[in-house]
Amino acid sequence: MRRNNKLSEEEVQRRVKDLPEVRDQRPKDEIYYNIMEKRQSQKATGSSLKRWAVPVLSAAALLLMIILVPAFFPSSNQSSSPEENNQDNNNESRSENESNSEDIEEEPPGEDETMHTQESESEEDETVEPEEKEEETEDSSSEDEESQEQEAEEETVQEPEVTVGGNDMPEYDNYTAALQEDIESDGMRPVTIPLQDGTSSVIVPVTILASESDESLLESFDQLNDEFSPEGTGLEESALQNIEWTKEEEEVPSADFEEENTEGSAESDLIVRSLEEIARYLDEDEVKLSYNGEPGLDLANFGNVESLDITTENRGYYVYTTEEDVNFLVTGNGASLPTTREDGQLLTIEETFEQMQNHEEQNGVAASIPSDMNIVDVEEEEETATIVFEEGTTFPEDDNGTLVTEAILFAASDFGFESINFEGTESTEAGEYNLEETISVPAGPNFMEDD
Repeated sequence: MRRNNKLSEEEVQRRVKDLPEVRDQRPKDEIYYNIMEKRQSQKATGSSLKRWAVPVLSAAALLLMIILVPAFFPSSNQSSSPEENNQDNNNESRSENESNSEDIEEEPPGEDETMHTQESESEEDETVEPEEKEEETEDSSSEDEESQEQEAEEETVQEPEVTVGGNDMPEYDNYTAALQEDIESDGMRPVTIPLQDGTSSVIVPVTILASESDESLLESFDQLNDEFSPEGTGLEESALQNIEWTKEEEEVPSADFEEENTEGSAESDLIVRSLEEIARYLDEDEVKLSYNGEPGLDLANFGNVESLDITTENRGYYVYTTEEDVNFLVTGNGASLPTTREDGQLLTIEETFEQMQNHEEQNGVAASIPSDMNIVDVEEEEETATIVFEEGTTFPEDDNGTLVTEAILFAASDFGFESINFEGTESTEAGEYNLEETISVPAGPNFMEDD
């Protein structure tokens, strides 16, 4: 017969009650601590074996790779730099540490494992951060160098070409050009009179065509000097009005003043400088002065003058702009500019050109030669002068070109030259002038028509 092994519930309860009583005198906390310590020691032993097994195997695999890989890729290893090899080793080390950490994370870590993992991660961060900073620094340096090179290239491209030429002076669109010899009409002759700017006391020589009748040049001058009106130019009548001019053949001309208008020094200075301005155009170098038929004229700071030497030399020519924005050439004498050195010696032709170029604008009087038109030499051959410019020099165009050319021509004429050649300039024309030809000095400056 088979035995029934199934016990009823009451039978089980009865047998349990019959078991002997088990008593443990230790406190509950001590029992719990012993149990947990035992469990942890068991886990630590197992995980310790696992923790050491993986690095050993990884290190062995890495050693095999180091030995075998160079055999397959010799050229690659030879061309690699130490920095790249270090970087590869660091990458492999990081990969190994990452794989180790992944294996360890498969089981819940204990306190020791957690601390060990945190220390490893902090060491990796410290190793990686300097490398990243170094790479960032190198990238930043290379970017800065590339940026500086690009800026330098842009500056080189954008920098304008410097051309030597006559373009550093204002545009003189209302320039009053000179009277040319070849436009003198039959039966007419040029007469130059000294007008003035009452505000600045600048004397402006103006040339007019007058009828060539039986009158002498001095009589034509006397008539035009009294009658010509400079209306619309910003100029005033001549300071030499109300004067009776007389001249016998081969004698010095006489100027008899009918009004006493020379009491002030300013008026006296205007009269003397006006007489000096028209001297070369009247072909005279001396004039006798009288007042109401009596010899001698009181010229304030000049004293009582009976005869005046009106010879003038190397005066230089400058551009003057009136309040009506009309441009004229004026002499250094007419603008009260110095024509001598500190020792009293007259300026040479080279020094005169230099002053015409470097004069700073004052009272409407400005330089007539641009500062970038450098004259390097003046060659003389009888009555012709050759003005040699720095190679590559260009003349201004339009009215400015005419103004510069005429200023040089008239300045040279004060040194006895009648014609001029220009060399060293790339320009073939300057306003109305052909620079490839010998140019004659004009008949007179600032030509105006007598209405």
